[in-house]
Order: sequence, then structure tokens, then C-alpha cells
Amino acid sequence: MLKLYKICKGNNQFTDVCRDTNEYGLAVFFSSDGLVKAREEESVYGRTVRTESCEILTCTEDCCGVCKLYSSDLVQKSSRIVKSPKSYTNWKYFTSQQLKDKYDQQRVEIKILKRKIGHLEERAVLKMEFTWTLI
Repeated sequence: MLKLYKICKGNNQFTDVCRDTNEYGLAVFFSSDGLVKAREEESVYGRTVRTESCEILTCTEDCCGVCKLYSSDLVQKSSRIVKSPKSYTNWKYFTSQQLKDKYDQQRVEIKILKRKIGHLEERAVLKMEFTWTLI
């Protein structure tokens, strides 16, 4: 009877998402309420992502229904890594690398804007001095 069942392989094609979540160790994925939703683990199939409620045994497919359903979340996370976020995207959806890039970009932008403010202040002072000399 047990021979009819297969062990759930989980989701082993999302190494990019796992490395973005945890660069060196095994990744852990949390739900919006802070509970562990899924985790990466070592198995006979290599590294794979299994949900906390994985059925472990499946009779028809290589992946149980719960892990198969979670794969759509992983696909979404993977597409966020590939795409650069829009300027109006909520920061909570950024990957760690995207946050770092955004921070660096804004730091450069602030430096440029501070220089512009300095130049405009100098011009305003010169214009005021020139106006006062004419009066």
C-alpha cells in the first residue's frame, strides 16, 4: 500500500528566491502575520522549498497540493527579483538587493539635490546683492 505513494518533492526550482532571502543558509519564508509559511530544506532531490503544512506523501503527483499551491507565491517572488520595481511600488515588496539599490540611488540623488540647492542659494544671494547696489 505504501508503494502507491510518492514523497513530495516540494518546489526545487526556486533557488533564486531562496538565495535572495538567505544568501548562504537555508531560506525561511514568513506569512504576513509573521508565522513560518515555508522553508528551504535539503532532501534527496537537492534543496527544495516545502510549506509548513506539506502533506509529505502524495499518490498522484511529484508535489503535494499544498506545495503546488505555494509555488505560485514563489513564482511571484521570483518575478519581483527579475523586474526592477516601479517608483511607486511599496517598499515592503522589495527584495533585499532592490532595497540596497534604491537606498544607493536615493543617496546619490540627495547629494545632487543638495548641490543644486547650494548653487541656487548662491545665485539668489548674488542677485539680491546686485539689486541692492542698483538702489
